[in-house]
Amino acid sequence: MKFDLNITDILNLPVKIMSALALASGLMLLLPAKFLKALYLTPFINKYGFIIGLIFIVSFSILIVTLFIQIFNFISKKRKLKLFYKNAEKRLRKLSPYEICIVLSLFENENYTNLLPLNDGAVRKIESEMIIGKATNQYMISDLNTAKFPYLLQPWVVDELKGKSELLDFFENTVEDFLKSEDNQKLVFNALVKQSDYY
Repeated sequence: MKFDLNITDILNLPVKIMSALALASGLMLLLPAKFLKALYLTPFINKYGFIIGLIFIVSFSILIVTLFIQIFNFISKKRKLKLFYKNAEKRLRKLSPYEICIVLSLFENENYTNLLPLNDGAVRKIESEMIIGKATNQYMISDLNTAKFPYLLQPWVVDELKGKSELLDFFENTVEDFLKSEDNQKLVFNALVKQSDYY
């Protein structure tokens, strides 16, 4: 019986198989001799004991390291999420008046969805900041130069605006001041489409 051990093959195994290997090799090494004899494993263990021990050490070590990495990633993700929500209002207040117009237009729609220009820098920016997101993956566009796509307001933004009246007042006052200029009115009018225009 030929038994080739390739360390790189072991290192690339999925975690489930690595766990099974660690358990099986560990049992072979640690079970009482009478039990192993009953399973007719004694000759195999005597011949390949070194390899079984090596498999156990490597697979068990990889499992421990993987476990630590997963725990670290879990804690890190929770911490980032907590920080994300803690600084939510601060991030929303830093938006430009035009970006606030976009967010408020979505918030004022009953389903928090509206068509927005796909090639607009402000739209791309607030999308990258996870303030808005695409409502669908596919949408019919008639003109690529003035392409508009359905976007929705992220739930955390809705919660912030609903739960903090001062923030909502700030948004409404900012939009009111911004729209005093005719140029700004044209900019917002060209960018935003009423809900009824795409249903």
